[in-house]
Amino acid sequence: MTRQAADDDLTVYEYKTAPFTSAELEAIARYREATAGAPDTLDGFELAHVHWHVSEFGSTETYPVILSLATTLGSWYLALDAALADLLTCTTESTTYSTAAARFLKAESETYH
Repeated sequence: MTRQAADDDLTVYEYKTAPFTSAELEAIARYREATAGAPDTLDGFELAHVHWHVSEFGSTETYPVILSLATTLGSWYLALDAALADLLTCTTESTTYSTAAARFLKAESETYH
């Protein structure tokens, strides 16, 4: 990911702090690649829809839908966990996140809860 592409939506995390390093931008690019499609898949998911799906199509047809959603959520979690590790090692102390990275991770971790 180039700095130009990252500027479009990452600058909000850099407000009044140091900009992302190139290593941080690469870690964010890996995270975004690993989670591509997850927001669309999980957006608007509600338990009421599952109940409707079971009553409309039966539990045999609903199970693959639930499995797919669980797999997507698991993949997102693993990608976020990898981003946590990647972004932690981008700092010189390797014990804390840069301010911009911490802001990015906080926003991403709150996306699906």
